[in-house]
Amino acid sequence: MISDRFSYSTVAYQIFGRVKGELVQICEQLNFIATGGLKPDAVIYLDVEPGIGLERKAKSKDGHCTRFDKENFEFYAMARIGYLEQYRRYMEEKSNPVWHLIETTVTSEQEVKEKAWGIVKKILEMK
Repeated sequence: MISDRFSYSTVAYQIFGRVKGELVQICEQLNFIATGGLKPDAVIYLDVEPGIGLERKAKSKDGHCTRFDKENFEFYAMARIGYLEQYRRYMEEKSNPVWHLIETTVTSEQEVKEKAWGIVKKILEMK
C-alpha cells in the first residue's frame, strides 16, 4: 500500500501545529488503536522551510486548497518541527518504519522526484 499521509501527519499537524505537544503520546496511542498497529515499511518526508512552501503553494496552478492551506506561518513552522522530531526519534531508535528525508528547499522538483523514485524502487526491490 502507498499513502500520501499517515498517522505521522496527524501528529505533525494536529499536535505540533496546534502547539499541543503534551498530547503526543496520547495521539500516538490513539493512532495505534485506529490503525490496528499498522505501520508503513518506510516514510518519505519531503522537508521544506515553511516560507518557501507557502510561496510555492501560492504560485501553484492546481487550484486545490484544503483548510490547512489557510493556516498561518507559525502553524507550518510547528508542524515542520513535528515531522523533524518524529524523524529524529525514529532515526535515533533505528526502529520501523525507516524514514527518508528529502530536503526540498533548494532542490529542484525534478531532483525531488528522482530521489523519491529511487527510494521507492529500493523498497520495491526488497519485497
